Amino acid sequence: SLMFVLLGVFLITSKITMYGDLILKGLIFGMFGDILLNLRYLVPKQKESSVFGLGVLSFIVGHIFYIAALVDLGGTGILLYSLIFTIIISVVVVLLMKKHIPIEKKYIRVCSYIYIIVVVAMLSSAISLILVKGYSFKHSSFLVGALLFLISDIFTVYYSFAKQSNLQK
Repeated sequence: SLMFVLLGVFLITSKITMYGDLILKGLIFGMFGDILLNLRYLVPKQKESSVFGLGVLSFIVGHIFYIAALVDLGGTGILLYSLIFTIIISVVVVLLMKKHIPIEKKYIRVCSYIYIIVVVAMLSSAISLILVKGYSFKHSSFLVGALLFLISDIFTVYYSFAKQSNLQK
């Protein structure tokens, strides 16, 4: 994560833009999210949920910065499309998660669903950017990155919280 942030700092120093500034902030919050999620294994059991929640919150803030960067590129014209796609994709993803990923603790389940919805919102914003502004390498790169984030995070939630019996099937 630190390398992503350092790469962001390196790239932004050559040309500071609102887009670059927002991406760098997203990377920084993502780094803190990675740190906090890994620290949850090192804290006493009773603090594990709190550290997990802070990690998820940090990721959420980071993704909000990424969404803001997409709006900076596409203008407010992408917001309606983003909202529609977010609702549709989120319903499908959350229903599938509820069915296939049993998360026992309600707090963790709610945090996971909120986080996934924010990642879906980032994906929806990337899709909307291409619909409104057209294809470009930058736009499609963001779309691919957002899609990979969603897939990766769904697998992370699955392998983090699915009951052992599900993993052995």
